[in-house]
Amino acid sequence: MRKHQTKLKNSIMFTRLIYLFILSIACFPLAAQSLLDQLNNDNAKKADTVYAEATFKATRIVSGQSVENIGKGGFNLIISHRFGNINSGVHQLYGLDQNSIRIGFEYGLFDRLDIGLGRSRAEELLDTYLKFKLLKQSSGAVTMPVSVALYSSATITPMIFADPNISYTIMDRMSYINEILIARKFSNTLSVQLTPGFVHRNLTETKMDKNFIPYVGIGGRCKLSNHIALSAEYYWVQPNLTAIKVYNPLSIGIDIETGGHVFQLHFTNSKGMNEKLMIPDNYNNWLKGDFGFGFNIIRHFNFRHS
Repeated sequence: MRKHQTKLKNSIMFTRLIYLFILSIACFPLAAQSLLDQLNNDNAKKADTVYAEATFKATRIVSGQSVENIGKGGFNLIISHRFGNINSGVHQLYGLDQNSIRIGFEYGLFDRLDIGLGRSRAEELLDTYLKFKLLKQSSGAVTMPVSVALYSSATITPMIFADPNISYTIMDRMSYINEILIARKFSNTLSVQLTPGFVHRNLTETKMDKNFIPYVGIGGRCKLSNHIALSAEYYWVQPNLTAIKVYNPLSIGIDIETGGHVFQLHFTNSKGMNEKLMIPDNYNNWLKGDFGFGFNIIRHFNFRHS
């Protein structure tokens, strides 16, 4: 009797499994169609969405970062020069006899993620960074009013300090920079970017100097033709955080695009080409003629396979 009940239960269970299997087969096309419709809707939204392109022509506005990425497989070689101040007089050829240089490399790991590496003559500074595009300005089915990128950099100064008898650790020699880049392309002619950020120095010149220095930058680009644009950037640095007064970096220039090159020619009171140098260590006052000529040469290569 128990064997019969067991067989009956097994038969009922097997029948239920058959029904469940048939029901799942019957419902599968409906579920698949629903998923397909959702994917089609998403693709339609993407197709109907227009993203802002070339908010800036390069990954830098002048000395500071722009919201732009170079894209997966892209590679930039950046050679930057800053000459001395024009008020140095004729014997220094108005600053052209003096110079500071930075050589930098950028590579696009993904469409929204760049890595960079650079070496500056000033302080023998080595810098490396990551830049991630968080949001892209768009209109149409998906509307986003601004583009937003996150920028994070670490630097190290391997040079010999004034007192060689003091042993400085690697951590002493390091500084960190973090920024949020918020940009909007208002038209084919005008783009503007806001850049709040901070520099943290593990080691300062004196005890009166603060390690943490916040700042806010604003930059812009005004397109004059298909290959020429005016550019400018200004950084407000929180005052009274350093023993020696520092001045806010201001740069004004012109960008010239020639195919695979971008030439950025400008006048600036900042000799630093990295935030560690141009934010807490800028002692040049525009109003006293403490500014000079500088340029960036950016050569772009694309290693992405078609």
